Amino acid sequence: MTRIAALLALALTLCITGSSAFIRHSQAGLGCADPADRVACLASSRQTTGSSATLARDPIARIPGIEPPAAVRIARLAHRISAVVVGLLAGAIALVGWSSLRGSERAAAAIGLLVTAALAWLGRFTPHDLPLVTLGNVLGGFALAAAYAWILAPGRRAAQPVAAVRLFGLLAVALLLATVQAALGVMISVRHAVDACASLMCWPDTPIDWRVFDPLVARAPDSQPSARALHLAHRTSALALVSVGALAAIRARGVAPGSLRMAIGALLLLQVLVGAALAAGLSPLFAGTAHNTIAAALIATLAAAAGAALKSRSTDIGAG
Repeated sequence: MTRIAALLALALTLCITGSSAFIRHSQAGLGCADPADRVACLASSRQTTGSSATLARDPIARIPGIEPPAAVRIARLAHRISAVVVGLLAGAIALVGWSSLRGSERAAAAIGLLVTAALAWLGRFTPHDLPLVTLGNVLGGFALAAAYAWILAPGRRAAQPVAAVRLFGLLAVALLLATVQAALGVMISVRHAVDACASLMCWPDTPIDWRVFDPLVARAPDSQPSARALHLAHRTSALALVSVGALAAIRARGVAPGSLRMAIGALLLLQVLVGAALAAGLSPLFAGTAHNTIAAALIATLAAAAGAALKSRSTDIGAG
């Protein structure tokens, strides 16, 4: 039952990630296809969603009589229901299912409960002008997905324990790179710079205002070179992640299950394709939402593979 609860919590966490990304990108105007209707579109997506500070300075957000689109309302409902259920499951896994867990799985269950509580607290300040709040929400959701994926990771004795240790280290690096790339992607989103780089690589042609990278700066200057610097950092980290992730998938043979190795490769490829579609402006709202959801699924899969590598040489085997 504990594993079923963890699987359900993981699926709902991915749902939370996707619905949150959809709402955030809608508020940024990615669903506004016609530039002539952009003001009305932004007004409908932001109505009743902006913080008090945003409402005070943003005339678009104060346009009366405009309700959010049905898709945004549905996404909010799905987000809230999923969040409540995940909170209940987190408590059940950590408290009721504690005795059926072993070793690092118990640590993952405790982390899941703590992250859930932290996200519930952070939700009081969401939406907020500070990018740090959005970063906390997104990366917290990714951490939650990783925790439950770790619990679900299979455990079996490895024929080569040293290879398992090396694989774990490689996957840890991949997880770090995925976190950095996700954080940069969030900064691109909150700075409303998704469409700032339509080519493979965009090089800033004038000096960069580095405050655009600072999550404690609410209103970074609207600078095209700075936005391009965000994209350049995001895509550079993506290249590093694809290289390390692909190497980990190759070296996981004999340590992690074949399904996990195939999932890592497939998610990496899919993420590159969706990222290219987003850069090219193809269905930006759908592509942006998918890009965030796939990132969460990739981090969860990397965590599951890392858990399998650790359990293959530890006493975690046999956990329920």
